Amino acid sequence: MSGWAVYTQHRLSFSVAEVLLLNNWTRVQQILYHMLRVFLKSEKYVESKDSGAKSLNNYHIKTLMLWACELKPGRWWNDDFNVVEICVYLLHVLGVWLRDARCKHYFINNCNLLDHLDKCSAPLTASKLKCVTKESLSKWFVNNYIRKCVRRCFNKIPMFDQFFDFVIALGQLQEAVSFVVYYRGAVMLPFEVTHEVSSAHFRLLCIVSQYSLTPHSCSYLMSELAKIDHRLSVYLIAVAFLHVAYKTSKDSLTDELLSVLVTFCLQATQMPSSKAQMRMCKSLQSFVKCALRLGVHRHHTTPAASRYSSELVDILQQTAVKLLTILCQIEARDLREDVTIFTLQYEALYAYKHGDYQRCLQLSRYRPISLPSEPTLPVLEQPVLWQGVYALPEFIQLLDDSTASLIGLTVIVNLSYRGVRLPYPIGQQCMSLYLIAQCQMKLHHSVTALVKTLDNIEHELSFRGDRWHVLHELVLKLIERKVQQYIATNGRP
Repeated sequence: MSGWAVYTQHRLSFSVAEVLLLNNWTRVQQILYHMLRVFLKSEKYVESKDSGAKSLNNYHIKTLMLWACELKPGRWWNDDFNVVEICVYLLHVLGVWLRDARCKHYFINNCNLLDHLDKCSAPLTASKLKCVTKESLSKWFVNNYIRKCVRRCFNKIPMFDQFFDFVIALGQLQEAVSFVVYYRGAVMLPFEVTHEVSSAHFRLLCIVSQYSLTPHSCSYLMSELAKIDHRLSVYLIAVAFLHVAYKTSKDSLTDELLSVLVTFCLQATQMPSSKAQMRMCKSLQSFVKCALRLGVHRHHTTPAASRYSSELVDILQQTAVKLLTILCQIEARDLREDVTIFTLQYEALYAYKHGDYQRCLQLSRYRPISLPSEPTLPVLEQPVLWQGVYALPEFIQLLDDSTASLIGLTVIVNLSYRGVRLPYPIGQQCMSLYLIAQCQMKLHHSVTALVKTLDNIEHELSFRGDRWHVLHELVLKLIERKVQQYIATNGRP
């Protein structure tokens, strides 16, 4: 035997088989596996890393569950279901294994996983596990697990920790836990989803705004986003169109930007077929003819070139608004009642920008957030997907002069904002109130209607406080000032 072979060891791996078995476990079995791991690791019975021999590790827990699933019938897991009792039974089994220094490998008959266990600590650990009771384990999970879940769900509501203690003292633990589970699924999870979606939108917008788009980068982004979620592809196309519209209005349509538009058109036709995608593809066709006509004149400063450039910018903006509206409708359908989405806010912006105040007023929606009636209870506020207007050129072009100037002044006055991409958009609530108030004044609505809108603005300002981005408060204060001046001029009702 050669020298290197003496020191060579081989390890058999059954990870693929184990994954298949674990994936076939019932929900109860998966919960129990999680409970065992949390308890044993938190109480330092299990090493965080597999040291290989001298102490318990996660593989021993997995083996314990594999044998239990093998030996116990299905009704044992489901009849008179009580996860704490089953968990106590399995901990006692593990204690017997430690006492006897015997843990048979699930796949290899003659392999004992406790052969090299520390002989001094094993009896002490076995004795501790045998002393675990239903009452002690229940109390442990309430104090060390459920309470942590409560604090995570209500980390911004300190009073709820005391409220939870009060409920437990009344012997209503099950009701309290049921409420935490409900709140996590109905409120916290939708908030997390909307946060991730908004973050992805912002990152895509920054990529488009900061870096020069090329046909190659467009193809790459579209192909990668298609692997994640087709809705991100729709958003990318929309902000890319706004980017090209901004660049064209500022300078001119270059060959590279024209190639970017063509690339997105081709990529859009290859997206998954659905009613929304078909509507999107149809909306892309209108600007192609204009872009090609502009391509003939774009190197000349002629009235025709200027007309085609202005027409192309308008078509790109209109198409982007349609795509963003379609995206909001897709997300509203997918998220259903869990999240409030203002599906027509971009169309309302576009209508106001082009002087169609009546249509803008019809499209604008404001949903006032109600404060909790009982201060000791948490606010079950429905999350709103932040399909807002970001303070970047791609979206600023959709705003009126007052709002665009306000953003510019904010950056000029506050030096810390210079060169920084503001991560929070002007939200839907804020933008809706701004458009409603502006349209009411443009259409000379009654002072009574303006007073009601002013009340909504003041409510929004008082509710938001310092938790929201500075642009929210500034836009609200701007429209509040305008409405107050209008009411002062036209008299109170």
